[in-house]
Amino acid sequence: MIKSYGEIKMHCRHAADVAVCDEVIKRQTYLRPRLGFMVRPKSLWLDIGANIGAFSVWAGSQRASEVIAYEPCSENYKLAKQNMELNNVPGQVHQVAVGHENGSFDVRYNPDTPARSSSQATKGTVERTKMVDFNDVVDVLQPNGIKLDAEGAELAILDGNVNLDGVDYLVMEYHARFDKSIENARRRLKPVASQFKNCRIPKSLVTGDGEYPSWIDPICFFWN
Repeated sequence: MIKSYGEIKMHCRHAADVAVCDEVIKRQTYLRPRLGFMVRPKSLWLDIGANIGAFSVWAGSQRASEVIAYEPCSENYKLAKQNMELNNVPGQVHQVAVGHENGSFDVRYNPDTPARSSSQATKGTVERTKMVDFNDVVDVLQPNGIKLDAEGAELAILDGNVNLDGVDYLVMEYHARFDKSIENARRRLKPVASQFKNCRIPKSLVTGDGEYPSWIDPICFFWN
């Protein structure tokens, strides 16, 4: 089916896909203009963990000059490619995982889960794909902004001491359900925050202790 959001049209398989599109396009979860966090015109963005391309399409609607998307799951990749083409988004999508090193990556595809693919999942069909190092991708492409929602794979990326020189915007979903330790979250997020002038991290990850109290994975914003 095709779900319409004004001029944006999205191929969706079922209600879970619609929920993702509603979150990104309808509710504009990644837009925080009062904070100064936005997709500026003529900017290059990376969509790491593109799923079906909701963020890529939305960023394109914000007049980004180009969006380069990465999605390891073949089912999601095909749909992301269709959605970017349907909406004439300037850019490209790769069936590649962006991770903590160069090599290979195992992702589980489970049609019953909203994200439909995750390296941390325990159920579903295993699919192996190529993985490229996060720092290498950033160094080569030098994007203005990055959206990172890798269904738990961001934990290993953050453990690898990410280099964000030249990046003005980073929005990241931190999947605390795969590591509920608030101490570990602070350890991972502190060096990221130090590379930006501004950040908005949920208070529970800044001042709390023990385990993260919510089942909802927090979204963190960093910008210059």
